Amino acid sequence: MPLLWTPATRRVGICSASAVLALSVVYMMTGALGLKSGYIVATLGDPYRAVLEAIIVIIAPFAVALLVAVNAYSPDDRKVFSFLALTFMGLSMGVTSSIHFVELTVARRLGHVAAGQLSSLLEFRWPSVAFGLDLFAWDFLFGLSLLLAAPVFQGDRLHRAVRVCLSVGGGLCLAGTLGPVLGDLRLQWLAIVGYAGVFPLASLLLAILFLRSKSSESFHGEGA
Repeated sequence: MPLLWTPATRRVGICSASAVLALSVVYMMTGALGLKSGYIVATLGDPYRAVLEAIIVIIAPFAVALLVAVNAYSPDDRKVFSFLALTFMGLSMGVTSSIHFVELTVARRLGHVAAGQLSSLLEFRWPSVAFGLDLFAWDFLFGLSLLLAAPVFQGDRLHRAVRVCLSVGGGLCLAGTLGPVLGDLRLQWLAIVGYAGVFPLASLLLAILFLRSKSSESFHGEGA
């Protein structure tokens, strides 16, 4: 049975969009305070790196909840897009939150010798398995999620603004995939702009859109 746009899903949408926005702002402020050079998480030391990784773990369930609300808000003829967007968001957040939870807990408790032996797996520097999987999550899976969510929003100016933000953010994330593919992580900054800059703006617009929507009705009556 399709998820309906009810008072409960509306509240989930408003709260999750607001949480994603707030946590994204804290993430960007923390990164700006501790930025040294290159890719942020790879070059920062604690406490900045630990805070950034903790924020990613915390933001993951809110990002998934936001896409659940988008799926509920979507009209029936575009549910396939919102469901696919939710699926890819779940995969993206599952991968990245698992990686950063391990980084916060296991990696920091390994002895020096063990950490050196597992550096190709756990060290958050390029190239390593953990870093590669995280880029796959944020660039490819997250980018697909945003692009697939974009067609849901058709109608007035606010809907179009959400659609443009999701399209631009998703496109930038996918473009950032060229970084790890070509081995030039300077291209990864495209994805960083997409998920750390454009996506929070999309979350703000979604929070406004959900606030103004009628919780007793589906999107069908809202889009024109």
